[in-house]
Amino acid sequence: MQDTNKTEAQLINELTELRQRNAELETLIARYPKTERQAPDNTSESASIQVSGDTLLAPDQIIRADLAVALQKLETEISEREQAETELKQYHNQLEELVAGRTAELMKANDQLKQEIAERRRTETALRDSEQRFRSAFDNAPIGMALVESDHTIVQANRALCKMLGYLEKELAGKCLKDITCPDDTDISAKYHHRLFAGALEKYQFEKRYLHKDGHTIWALLSVSAVHNARNKPIYAIAQIQDTTLRNKAEEALRAYSERLEEMVEERTKELETAQEQLVRQEKLAVLGQLAGSVGHELRNPLGVISNAIYYLQMVLSEADETVKEYLNIIASRVRESEKIVADLLSLSRTRPVEQQTVPVTDLITEVLARYPPSDDIKVVTRVDPELPPLFVDPQQIRQVLTNLITNAYQAMPDSGEVKITAHLEQNTVHLLIADTGEGMSPETINKVFEPLFTTKPRGIGLGLAISKNLIEVNGGSIQVKSTEGLGSTFILTLPIAL
Repeated sequence: MQDTNKTEAQLINELTELRQRNAELETLIARYPKTERQAPDNTSESASIQVSGDTLLAPDQIIRADLAVALQKLETEISEREQAETELKQYHNQLEELVAGRTAELMKANDQLKQEIAERRRTETALRDSEQRFRSAFDNAPIGMALVESDHTIVQANRALCKMLGYLEKELAGKCLKDITCPDDTDISAKYHHRLFAGALEKYQFEKRYLHKDGHTIWALLSVSAVHNARNKPIYAIAQIQDTTLRNKAEEALRAYSERLEEMVEERTKELETAQEQLVRQEKLAVLGQLAGSVGHELRNPLGVISNAIYYLQMVLSEADETVKEYLNIIASRVRESEKIVADLLSLSRTRPVEQQTVPVTDLITEVLARYPPSDDIKVVTRVDPELPPLFVDPQQIRQVLTNLITNAYQAMPDSGEVKITAHLEQNTVHLLIADTGEGMSPETINKVFEPLFTTKPRGIGLGLAISKNLIEVNGGSIQVKSTEGLGSTFILTLPIAL
């Protein structure tokens, strides 16, 4: 644009000079008439001068010739300059049109650029504000947060997570997730993380254990989602980590309390069931006692007569044959069984007051075994610690209990077997065990074995064990049974000792 303006100025200067010269020539021509400026006649003598055989022009002719040539040249130059001016004007107009068009384009482009710059500034401002809000929310979140790369490297961690795990922010940045994860949870954590960056998951959540800087374990609920780029490819994982240690401890305490409460309810239920059983048993015993009181007296007298008669017959018929003696023995045996039943019935009707006194456990066992010896097919083994302290019980009542249990053990082994009687000291009480190798009892039978009128024997009315339990309890002890079908039964007596 600068070269074009310079050429135009030069042309204008030259045109001005030509016009000045043209004016000078016009002035010069005007000094001479037109006739004088015509070419002179060759025949005129005064019009030419002869010098050395050559003809010389007159001065005015020379001037006219020069003027004609100069004028012609001037006209040519003027025509050329006018044509140049016309072309220059056309070029100038075209140039102005181009400049105006280009200026319009530049102004339009400039407006668009201003709009783009303004839009970009607004976008940058919005992005900066968004980043500031995210950063503020990230740093001030009440739960732990972390930005994690696909290779499990922690890019950024907030204050809550640093406080939870006991690290500084610069210590956590660059660490691998494996370094702060409990070894038992490393595999499942890596599996979820891999699936997230593979695009198989958009987010995931599970409870895992973290390692504090000092080594102790922290339970936390982990929630992870993916951060995508413009091509919708996961580039980061944003993790939210909520400490659930206190909640888990509270749940564990609540669970333990619930279990304890269930145990207490179960224990209380058992106590109530036991109390109810005792109440039912006592009611049954009371009814039976009333019945036994009247029936026992009515049966004892006839049985006494029969017993005396058998004794008399055995004396009189001492020389009788074996058949008569056998039947007399059978009658005598049945009478003794009947007398025992009557004695049991009378025990129900009138339980005498407990008269506790000091008595060695070996004396009670020896007396019962002497009075009720086993048959030849049954072996009795006794193992009693000689250093056992004496019992503080009613000897007659405990003797009756031992009689019931030992005779029951005999009857549980009709063919052969072994009865083992042992006693030892445990927590200031004597534990007396009477075990047999009989057929044993089923769980259903064990649950009912101490109920009145329950029996599994072909003979008997089921009062022996009920009376034994009652007598043991009034003496401050307890009785229980353990049994396995086919292996035998064991009755365990817990009796107080003399202090």
